[in-house]
Amino acid sequence: MRIISDFHDYYDCIQSVGQDQNLVYFRNKRIIKHGRQWPFPSISTHRFWDRECNLDITQYVVGFCDKIYPMLSVRQVPPNKSTLCYSIRDIDKFVYTKFRKKYYNAYLATERRNKSAHKLWNYQQGRRALLSFFSKCEDVADTFGHMFTVDPVDQHGNVEPPPHTYPLFVARTRNRHEIELTYNQCLKDYEFYRVLDPPTAFQELQMYLGGLAAPQEIIPPISDKDMIGAKGFNEWSFRKMPKDK
Repeated sequence: MRIISDFHDYYDCIQSVGQDQNLVYFRNKRIIKHGRQWPFPSISTHRFWDRECNLDITQYVVGFCDKIYPMLSVRQVPPNKSTLCYSIRDIDKFVYTKFRKKYYNAYLATERRNKSAHKLWNYQQGRRALLSFFSKCEDVADTFGHMFTVDPVDQHGNVEPPPHTYPLFVARTRNRHEIELTYNQCLKDYEFYRVLDPPTAFQELQMYLGGLAAPQEIIPPISDKDMIGAKGFNEWSFRKMPKDK
């Protein structure tokens, strides 16, 4: 697979191993803006500004070859540098390294619905809620295939079929009233190499785009009469033949 793009991503290096010259990935970014309803599983981003034990969370979703991967950008209160988290283990590590021990213990205690932990940690962002969030994302990870297909629009705003299918996107809530999907986004900027290494990412892209380039052949309709003959039956297969007089 050859990649034609105006930027470099982390899996591009695999092209040096060998290329299928007949398969080309034109990696041009396209931004699509949707309504305010977030279509993916979500976690509470509400903040309690008067509490030290709170995470400033920004939700993202990486769509890659018909599967979604949740990503949370988290910061400590007061806001510091953001850390990208793709799993509950990433969140655990962040809380352990950024918060004092009593707050870390309270964060863990929320998984057991400990009442005393509620006094120190926001339950909506406790370990139990976050664990449930990542679990829900995993359960429905392969049910968003429709999000990879976008109707092309011409310069006059008219939709022109057929729709275009992209292999990857990054979704985020831009504000309270708008969701933004950037197709063919640079995944290196989101540290996606922590989820899929370069060879695996390149191979999945190649298989996905190869499937789009070679769609399944449409089987022409066959009449009932021809189908009966193809199965080895004749007009007397389910009838009794007449007896000679």
